Amino acid sequence: MGSNAKCRHCGKSGTIKYYCLGISDKIKIMCEKMLAHWRNKEAWISGTGENLALKEVFDGSHLNKLSWFWNPNSQWMLPYKCKYCGNVISLEEIKAFPEQDGVYSVVCEECGGKTNHALEFARGEL
Repeated sequence: MGSNAKCRHCGKSGTIKYYCLGISDKIKIMCEKMLAHWRNKEAWISGTGENLALKEVFDGSHLNKLSWFWNPNSQWMLPYKCKYCGNVISLEEIKAFPEQDGVYSVVCEECGGKTNHALEFARGEL
């Protein structure tokens, strides 16, 4: 509002004082809550899910099902992204193509691009 403008609700002129609250404490608290599951990771990475003490909202069987992702002893195959069009080709699709010495002759169903692809693996990381 300009200095001569009037309030659209009461019709009076004047200024309104605004106060800005600091958000640094709010951000810190939010980050602590979002990382609460990580502080208790030993319980759900090695636990069975049913026997976990629910100390945080994130604890329990749900995170235990996903614990393989962080487990450094876990390894899994990665899908392939077509270098021509970016289409993601699943492991099941890759394994359906002809294979020789661990290299698959992959044909993208989106663009028809042909590639020789060796399976790649990822490991969990704490």
